[in-house]
Amino acid sequence: MVDVPDESWNPEQDGAHELVERAWELGDERPEEAQRLFERALEAAPESPEVLANAARFLSRFDAQRARALELFARAVELVPDDAIVLHDAGLCAERQGEFGRAENWLRESLRIEPQRARARVDLGRIVDRGRGARAESLELHVEAL
Repeated sequence: MVDVPDESWNPEQDGAHELVERAWELGDERPEEAQRLFERALEAAPESPEVLANAARFLSRFDAQRARALELFARAVELVPDDAIVLHDAGLCAERQGEFGRAENWLRESLRIEPQRARARVDLGRIVDRGRGARAESLELHVEAL
């Protein structure tokens, strides 16, 4: 008996997900090769929020790639605007780029979707302090996270 894929099967996108998995396996040991695999995955599935967000997460670890990571996160957020984790990660990347307003907006949206995310509250507290010097609000967010 032949296993027939369902109608959601997409060979390019499924191959892209395999590339993402392999890239993460290489990760720290061979970052240049991992980056090439992420780029191949992006070519294969440029509209996949999973591929975009995973590539962005990886690239955001490197100063020289952070602007590219932020572009990928922005596209992923457009595609999955209700994904609290993607919004949170995008906000952290924006913070690292010094884009505190953007970071704050994404973290607030993440918390609107999943208000129980304590880590997002802590991160937002740090961002409002760093970006706007809003110490009282920062402290309040930290206390709420407890």
